[in-house]
Amino acid sequence: MKKAIVFLCVACFLCFCSVTAFAAPSESAPVVEILRQPQEGTFPEYGVAFYEVEAYSAAGNLTYQWNLIFEGETYDLSKPTGSQPWEAFAGEDYGGSPTGTAYHFGGVLKGMDGAKIYCTVSDGTNSVDTEQIRVNVLEEGTAMPPTFRVPASLTVELGAVADLYCNATDPKGGTVSYEWSLCQKGDPYTREAIDHESAKTDTLHCDTAEAGTYYVVCKMTTPSGGTALTHAIPVTVLAPKTSEPDSDTSDASDVTVTDTKEEISSDTESNGTELTDSVEAAPSDLNPAPTVTDSAERTDLSTTVSYEQETDGIPLLWVAVPAAVVLIGGGSAGLIFLRKRK
Repeated sequence: MKKAIVFLCVACFLCFCSVTAFAAPSESAPVVEILRQPQEGTFPEYGVAFYEVEAYSAAGNLTYQWNLIFEGETYDLSKPTGSQPWEAFAGEDYGGSPTGTAYHFGGVLKGMDGAKIYCTVSDGTNSVDTEQIRVNVLEEGTAMPPTFRVPASLTVELGAVADLYCNATDPKGGTVSYEWSLCQKGDPYTREAIDHESAKTDTLHCDTAEAGTYYVVCKMTTPSGGTALTHAIPVTVLAPKTSEPDSDTSDASDVTVTDTKEEISSDTESNGTELTDSVEAAPSDLNPAPTVTDSAERTDLSTTVSYEQETDGIPLLWVAVPAAVVLIGGGSAGLIFLRKRK
């Protein structure tokens, strides 16, 4: 009799644990999202090379760690020692902004050319690396690159009309020329020409005929020879969703752009020609956002960031199995009790 009671208690306990564990709603953990990638420019020797990132996480409390890949080794730029090999080419003034979102080399030398810089952004639980941006340094007197804004990414419906807009400005007031190309993920140097007349303008007409993701890059050139290169911008074309039976469907042709990430800026005023001799401004002031022209209003580059929590229903099997255990245990206990009575 005692064994039957013990068995019944264990069965009830297992049933309770199973239902409690699987009935609890599952919540998606916040993720770190890069809204503004560091952008690549070609800087004159002794000029100020500036890099900036912007990120978001629902958890908040973001931290930024800038890293440099120099001669095959990776260095944490937040921990300079004065004797690391890259420091000899970083200029007299180098370091991060007070918030950590930006980093600059104040008087970069040719020896830094070819290095790569990136930032690791963390919210204490999750972390993500930005793209690795090549540090380009040419001889002294090289023209400063243009300032520019582009979206971090673009997501559109299949067959919809969608454009990528690049707003670039020559520091000397000249007219900037544009060249859009296809490229591989994370590698803007693997450029392949786009056979479309818009590829030579500031606005690229995106191909949305097939579902999937492809990458494009824009090269900008000023009349004086200053150049800049965007990161590899992902363009995602969504496949149409399968309609549920008896459910209302909407006309997807009315949707042109479903999601456009935050604008990305690269401001060479921060690389500034006036800061060549000395950098007196705070690092955070080295990259004031360029003024958006009226033409930039053609494309909505606002950011929509949402994090949803999903709750799964309890499968019938998860409840049925523990219930069966209870019934079997109870039946067994009853039989043992009857046998004892006899």
